[in-house]
Amino acid sequence: GRVTMMGLGVEKDPVKANGYFSQACDLGQADGCAGYGISLYQGTGVVRDADRGLVILEQACQAGSQIACKMRLDPDAKPEW
Repeated sequence: GRVTMMGLGVEKDPVKANGYFSQACDLGQADGCAGYGISLYQGTGVVRDADRGLVILEQACQAGSQIACKMRLDPDAKPEW
């Protein structure tokens, strides 16, 4: 998801990246949930749902995602992948 979101060696595609984040989150991968929460909060590749994004970021942080822990404190910041 991060590679596709940033366009690192592949075409940049936020919609596709969000799909990858969502799948990873469904499989219990904390950083995938962080990406999904960031996408929802910021409206990147999906319809913005800030409240749901913050909930997912909090859950991902509790599951061990350092990215989510940083982003929940400043969800408008650019993610530091």
